Amino acid sequence: RVIRVLLTNPGRTWHLQDLAAEAPVSIGLASRLKKRLTDLEFLRETTGGISLAKPGDLLDLWAKEYSYRKNEILKYYAPSSPSEVEARLSQFAQPRRIRYGLTMFSGASRVVPAVGYNFAGFYFSGSTPELEQELQLKPVENDANVWVFRPYDEGVFYGLQTIDTVSVVSSVQLFLDLINYQGRGEERATTIRERLLKY
Repeated sequence: RVIRVLLTNPGRTWHLQDLAAEAPVSIGLASRLKKRLTDLEFLRETTGGISLAKPGDLLDLWAKEYSYRKNEILKYYAPSSPSEVEARLSQFAQPRRIRYGLTMFSGASRVVPAVGYNFAGFYFSGSTPELEQELQLKPVENDANVWVFRPYDEGVFYGLQTIDTVSVVSSVQLFLDLINYQGRGEERATTIRERLLKY
């Protein structure tokens, strides 16, 4: 959570208590991580607080350790196209104040538009039976065109972006989810990094 906050705000200087609150984690955990990142020269300390020294190197290190498969992934077939599923998801979730965020190619297509994609992918924090009923989702093992990510940690929702009334995870989270995905995932992740993260 702390690293995600730092990478989402790479130019910001933090007081430790503000960083812990933003994450949110305990002051003790934030303090231990601060020491570790400082020892590794990823953080610099000044009279104003702490800030990232090498965001690109830290992102590379995290990307080697991260896998979208840490989340529970439910796969479905929907009679609608991925874009229609995403629109109906927004119409279902927003009035109910259910947290969700498009990721994988669904999210990437919103921030760096490109060619089409063949499955809708999103994090979802609400009731899956309700979602299945609302979006007419049928669980399948093969040929899924909807991937529902049940987040292993709520931190994945940090930095949600609203684009054309739809919630999309942060560019950092998009990069992490795509970089180790076979096919065009690495290519899309690289584009997001070059155009949006810029480190």
